[in-house]
Amino acid sequence: MSPPTDPVFDELFNLARKAASQTLEAKFKEAFASSPDRLDDWLRIAEEMKTTNKRAQAGHLLTFAVEHYEKCGTPEQRVRLHSFIAGALEKDRGHRTTLARALQDFHASSPAFELFLDACGLRADTAIDAALTDLQKMWAYDVGCYAHHATGWGVGVIDGLDLVARELTITFEGGRKHSMPVRSAMQTLKPLSPEDWRVLKHFKADELRAMCENDPGEVIARILRQLNRPADVAMVRGCLEGAIVPAAKWSRFWTSARKAALQRADVELQGTKIVWRQVNADDRLVAMKKAITAKQVLDFANTMLKGIAERGTPDPKVMADLFPVLCEGARKHSASDESSSLELLLLADDIAEQQKLTRLVLDEQLKKEMSDERTFFRRLSDLGNPKHEKRALDHFREFSGTTYPDRLLALLKLSSARLLDMLVPELLDAGRVEDLKLLLNEAMRRLDAHPELLVFARRRCVHPRYAAMFEGIEQKALVERCLAMGEGSGKAPDPRLRALQRQVGKELTDGNGKEFRGLVKTLNLDNARLLKRRIEMLRGLTDHTQIIMMQVFGEVHKELAKREEVLPPHLDPSVIFCTEDGIHKRNAEYEHLTNVDLPNIFAAVGRAAAFGDLSENAEYTAALEERARLTKRAEEMVEEIRRAQSITAALLKDGEVTIGSTVSLKEITTGKVREFTFLGPWDADLDADRLDYRANFARSLMGHKVGETVIAELGGKASNFEIVAVKSAIAPE
Repeated sequence: MSPPTDPVFDELFNLARKAASQTLEAKFKEAFASSPDRLDDWLRIAEEMKTTNKRAQAGHLLTFAVEHYEKCGTPEQRVRLHSFIAGALEKDRGHRTTLARALQDFHASSPAFELFLDACGLRADTAIDAALTDLQKMWAYDVGCYAHHATGWGVGVIDGLDLVARELTITFEGGRKHSMPVRSAMQTLKPLSPEDWRVLKHFKADELRAMCENDPGEVIARILRQLNRPADVAMVRGCLEGAIVPAAKWSRFWTSARKAALQRADVELQGTKIVWRQVNADDRLVAMKKAITAKQVLDFANTMLKGIAERGTPDPKVMADLFPVLCEGARKHSASDESSSLELLLLADDIAEQQKLTRLVLDEQLKKEMSDERTFFRRLSDLGNPKHEKRALDHFREFSGTTYPDRLLALLKLSSARLLDMLVPELLDAGRVEDLKLLLNEAMRRLDAHPELLVFARRRCVHPRYAAMFEGIEQKALVERCLAMGEGSGKAPDPRLRALQRQVGKELTDGNGKEFRGLVKTLNLDNARLLKRRIEMLRGLTDHTQIIMMQVFGEVHKELAKREEVLPPHLDPSVIFCTEDGIHKRNAEYEHLTNVDLPNIFAAVGRAAAFGDLSENAEYTAALEERARLTKRAEEMVEEIRRAQSITAALLKDGEVTIGSTVSLKEITTGKVREFTFLGPWDADLDADRLDYRANFARSLMGHKVGETVIAELGGKASNFEIVAVKSAIAPE
């Protein structure tokens, strides 16, 4: 390593090179007295002396620095200093003891340190350099680290110590526990990264499942890198099927995962097999320039940056070469609707900041990106990267100036609930409370207006920071509206709203319903009963969520634990009421499915199987998936038909809304009168205002009588309706 351009250091370095020990010692003392904190320089001088066979003299020279670094040095500096001295002055055991104490201070947080210190031989007679080398290797076997036993035990986590036996305790896959000395562990176990797919499979299965869902190409690449040989579908299947990917979903997963993996620069096809290969930075830069989408450029860049991070400090030249490629990729693909082009600019911004690069072109691109507000807002909301979101908002604030709060309000309407955690506090600080209240009230009125804002509001409604925003809005009302957002109001539910509805249900019932229990405790019996009835009518919540909520109602209010002997017909899940025509229609659909569709798909499977290699046969995979879907549908239809019952006059009640009623309703605010008929699911016809009695709107009216006013949600909007008239919709028997 070249010495610094410092005259004093240059002289010392030259003296060390010439092995002029006596002159060097005097000069060293003088230089150290004036600048004691230059430990790197003093160690370089000592290292140069070692190359001239003056190892002991170098160790003795550095002892002049011990007193200063014992008082003022960091634990790391003390370890570096004493490691050199103890190694150079091997025969002086006092330095060995001092080094052990410095190491103990530096590794104070490691529970296994004392065990490692004994095992490496630093306290015994093992050579210092050899002991330190072994100690460095032992950190891969510290508590919390992962390892692999190749001959039977599989993947394990080092989760404790047996201080009596002086051994590590290790839990292997399947829960098997073993203890072994540190040296035995080093000889029989291979350290594994916490990111290794085998570690994820056996100890972080949920994380690996999420990766299979969100980034299947990365999963395949990790498996290939570990196998280090070409792999076919059977080999990869043996790694993931069952515990991670259900057998029924394997074909679909493999189709998407193989495609995603082959889009990566580090995976390639060899015949019918795929293999991981190490790709250098230049290869990746070339691939990024040739990419045809911003997403591909981003994937290449992230893979490259991840590899750089794993190797340590990034090479400034590589980062300088990557920077313009990111800017060019964002410019070339700026017309795309996806968020990847914005993320490329933010990656480039991060690199420019770290490497102190000229950013004139980048700033111009960022300004242009943010000038098209609609596109920028959509891309920002899709990022899903908190670090990049904050970076983008910082630039957006800088470019917007005094218009920032107004532009932020526009962004608010498109934001995810997670992004709102950054935006809402800024708007509150800017004094835009009234604007936030207007948006929230609109979200309460129309569930499809700002659903993410509604989810955010439910999470933050009890936080003092947001109190002004929630003035006049109760927690119960927020919860009720969030739970109702995926119901569909007589039409097919919006998948996005249904997903948010289920997400809210999960959040409320996590931890055995801790949050939901807190809400129910604030309600009196009547309000709790109303909320319970409302939740019982919801169709979008999972069975688990509804069970937990019903348990909470019964535990907090004992009166609600009593179940009615007989459920009203419209709430009875064991029966599907429908007209005779509707049941005949369903039977006809089932006959067509079993006599036409299923035989056709079985024939298609046979034809596709004749095409050859089934592992790479897309037609065969698609045919199998369609066969599974139709078979499952047939089973569901059999169960539905088994539960079907005809709507008869016995269900009707004079002047009361029931299954089989035609109801005239007057909307209070407009005075408009509309007529709806409530029949079975196979009778429904929205154009004719003939609704499924299980629809949310229909259930809101069931059991109410002529003259009563009912709050019901129609077309995504809650309104007051007066029941004007009720008559039978079925022919007399």
